[in-house]
Amino acid sequence: MIKNMSKNSNLVIERTNNGLGDIIMCLPIFETIYEINPHINIYFDIQKRYSILLEDNPYCEIYNNETKDYYYDFNNGFEVSKNIHRTDLFANFLNIKPKNKKPIIYKRIFELDSEILIQNDYCLMFLQSANIYRQIPNYIAQKLKNIIKKLGFNAYIMSNSGIYIDDKFIKTTINDLFYLIKNSKLCIGPDSGPMHIAGGLDIPFMVFCNIISPDFRYKYYKNWFEIKTCLNLNCLYKCEYNCHYDIPQPCMKFFDFNKIESDIKYVLAGEENK
Repeated sequence: MIKNMSKNSNLVIERTNNGLGDIIMCLPIFETIYEINPHINIYFDIQKRYSILLEDNPYCEIYNNETKDYYYDFNNGFEVSKNIHRTDLFANFLNIKPKNKKPIIYKRIFELDSEILIQNDYCLMFLQSANIYRQIPNYIAQKLKNIIKKLGFNAYIMSNSGIYIDDKFIKTTINDLFYLIKNSKLCIGPDSGPMHIAGGLDIPFMVFCNIISPDFRYKYYKNWFEIKTCLNLNCLYKCEYNCHYDIPQPCMKFFDFNKIESDIKYVLAGEENK
């Protein structure tokens, strides 16, 4: 179908009901569409607040009310199966076979909107995800922060709306988020949009995974590590242990901080040698 689309026609694919991670996992497919038919205009209809994801992308543009000569509605495409990587689901939906499945964010210029003064050689730790069962308690982040500082690097904790610097909370924009991730040495956090941003920008990251297999979301990125937090979903609902955590989240009893520290040390040593 894509091969037979007429020259200079507009192909519009809509995915307006999801966040950063799902959009980023769609990106490799547009390169394949372009290779199949380089004579059409390819538009990705996503929420305008995520337009930064398509800046400088050589294969597609954000949809801005152009004529829909060909249209695909992929709003519910990822809900078909939980056992297939999102990139593969999108490819199957369009009946194409991509050669390169690694998501790439092509944005070239990164600038801060907010006044954020941070030291060089830093790592970022993200506490929150859209799914409440993927949160990381603050004291775990503090422990990781101490590990990073012991290795001679700076560490900053981020929430879903800002960054903590010297016990001061500074609100951030999406431009700030991209700048901070792009210039970091390592990102650590739950299964969430910032981890996919790091992957798309080739920044090493470590992701807390508890409900899904990380391969279904992260296997096409490079230089990432999994931090396991619980064995199965039932643990979240049946556990009678009186946890002292401040918000609901996966049981942390399976943490191996020695392995986590070893992985962090390995990643940061590699970053130093670049």
